Parts: sequence; structure tokens; C-alpha cells
Amino acid sequence: LDADYPRNGVKIARRSTLDDMMFYRVLGHSDFSQTAATGTDLYISPAAALALQTTPAGAHEIVTLSGRHIADTITITPHSWTADVTGLFHTTTDLGAEWRGFYQMMLAGQGSQLTAIQRLEGNAEAAFENTALAGVSAVKLQRDREDVQRQFDAMAAAMSINQQRYGIDPTVELTAHSYLMMERTMYADASLEELGLQGHGLNNPPSARYRGYTNDFQNGVDHTTTYIGGGLDNGENALTAFFDDVILGHTPFVTVWRGGTFIQLNQNGNREDTLADSVSATNDAMFHRVYTAADFKRV
Repeated sequence: LDADYPRNGVKIARRSTLDDMMFYRVLGHSDFSQTAATGTDLYISPAAALALQTTPAGAHEIVTLSGRHIADTITITPHSWTADVTGLFHTTTDLGAEWRGFYQMMLAGQGSQLTAIQRLEGNAEAAFENTALAGVSAVKLQRDREDVQRQFDAMAAAMSINQQRYGIDPTVELTAHSYLMMERTMYADASLEELGLQGHGLNNPPSARYRGYTNDFQNGVDHTTTYIGGGLDNGENALTAFFDDVILGHTPFVTVWRGGTFIQLNQNGNREDTLADSVSATNDAMFHRVYTAADFKRV
């Protein structure tokens, strides 16, 4: 419902065209006349129609951005998440200590002992330590790490689900197929969809719980540090571009077939990268590279 307008002299709520076709309007011959309509529009009584509504959340529930009801705790992910009164999910895990531990293992050549998502955490730590994020407060660092971890955990849970359902091995690098399956499982599962959206964030979010990385630290934290380590986004800003496309990626959002190519969309519904580039970049951060201080040029 987006506004009010008069119908037959009665002020009623305007509904989408889909609602009109499904619940209210009865099409008559005058709706298809090639001349001025002479018939009378027919409508089902609003009192008798089934209005589209989102039912309120029950106890220990939140309503997601897409209107689905989920529990206010999520435990199918590597970390346990509990929603606060606003619906924003938090974990009690000390993510700073966890990320630093994984990163030290990777620097010591022990990355093979970690899962793909744990290596993402370690490589995220590389960006946190070698950009202006290194100088922000502990409170903001926890907020920012939670943003990232929400999406990482949604990805991890989707990979685990896909292993059980489809036999897709989460320990080998992604193919176009396994990447798409991870993405689709993320938004097919209401809890994972919500966690991923809260993590990556939305432009002009409808509420503060969807600020995420997009609003918390993609922009406004570091305008000068450049990623120079090679691969996708080489020579571009370390947080606004490289972290966005390579470390975090855009798996909470859909990939579409456009102009003969699979295109990964971003949170605005715009083209971000080709599917091939997205898969290659994610594989780099999950399976191949260990980013170091030498990969970042700070001014």
C-alpha cells in the first residue's frame, strides 16, 4: 500500500497492480475498448477482499526485509547470532581475536588447516590491519567485524547446506555452478538472507539494521589506501572497491543473465562484476592468496 486515492467517491488505500488483479478488480469489456470506456469498473468489496499484510512478529521472532518470519536466534552458522530489540543480529564471539589468530596461521603457512570461510576471515584481517580501520575505536571495529562476519557466516551455512543436499564439496575452490548454488541457498533460506543483507548492507536502508558494511565502513573511513596485490580491483581503493568485490563479494544479491553473460548484481540491483570475475576473486580470497602489508599502499 503506497497512498490513498478516491474510488467511486470513497477514499481507499492504493494497492499495487498485482494486488488489484489478484484481489480487487474484475476486468470488464470497457477495460479493453478502443474508444472511450463506457462501462462501469467492477471491484470486489474491500471488506471482502484479502488485503496483503505482513503479520506482526511473534515472541522471539523478527520479520525480515522480504516479510518472512524468522527466529531471533540463528545457530546453523559457525557463530551463534541473537537479534537485539531492533532485529540486528550480534554474536558474543571475540571476532578480533579469532580473525587475528587465523591470519597468523595463514602468515605462518598453516592456512590449509582452516576452512574456506576462516581464510576469508584471515584475509579480512589483513585489510583491517593495513588500512585506516587499524586506527578506529574498539567499538567500531567490533561493529565492522560483525558486519563482515554476518555475510561470511551466511555463506558458510549455505556451503554446508549445499554439501548435505547436493554433495558440493566446500573444501575445493568454487565453480560457477557451486557459486550460484551458494548464492541461491543464501536467499532461499530466510535466516541466511537476513544475515547476509544485514552484513553487506543496503544503500538508503529502510532501517538501521541494514546499514552493514555499505554504510559503516565502505566509504568515509579510508579514501587513500590502495590495493596493489594483483587480481581484481588491483590499483583501486582498498575498502571501497577491493574489500567490496574480493574479500566480501556480493553473494547476498542475485546473479542474472544479461546480454549473453552472467552478471553479479550489487545491493543497488546494478552490475558489479561478471560471474567469472566474482568466482575468481572469491576463490583468490578463500583458497589461494594470503594478503600482506605489501599488498596495500597507504598514503
